Amino acid sequence: MDHQSWLLGGLRLALGAVFLTSAVGKARAPRRFAATVAAYRLLPHGWVQPLALLLIAAEAVIAVLLLIGWRSQAVAASCALLLVLFILAVGINLMRGRQDLECGCFGARLAHRIGLRHVAGQSALLAMALCVAFWGGGRLSWNDAGFGNWSLAAARNALPLTLALAGLWLLLRLTRQLQRLLELWRSGEK
Repeated sequence: MDHQSWLLGGLRLALGAVFLTSAVGKARAPRRFAATVAAYRLLPHGWVQPLALLLIAAEAVIAVLLLIGWRSQAVAASCALLLVLFILAVGINLMRGRQDLECGCFGARLAHRIGLRHVAGQSALLAMALCVAFWGGGRLSWNDAGFGNWSLAAARNALPLTLALAGLWLLLRLTRQLQRLLELWRSGEK
């Protein structure tokens, strides 16, 4: 029995579960999450709402792909990149002395303030993501399943197409939101 492969599979599944919980919590109250993003004071006002929606969608896609183990290494690298951005955002605000901010990690229901414990937790998740990015998704991974059945292969190929179409739909919605925000911003300048 290959213990490393089982450990990597466990890390991948745990990351997927954390990101799914995070995405669902934020999706339940997207405006509140956008307000939390705005409170970090790292983005121009017009970027907050679209970026908040994009973060929710990215976390959801990463979660699903980690849970099924499709392209585990690339997805885990994307997960690691998001975690680095989260750690930087929290770190910058901690250096500013702003410890009164909600982290926004899991939505309104599981809200807590930022702090060094938060950075440590995010760093632990980052270490898990880097392990999967470097050494693979381990057992119970879609890539490692060795599917030879044509119907399963067809299903496996349909997933990226479905996700691409969902991403395109989301991109179109975000583009419309950006257009509305730009129109509001321009009308406010006059």
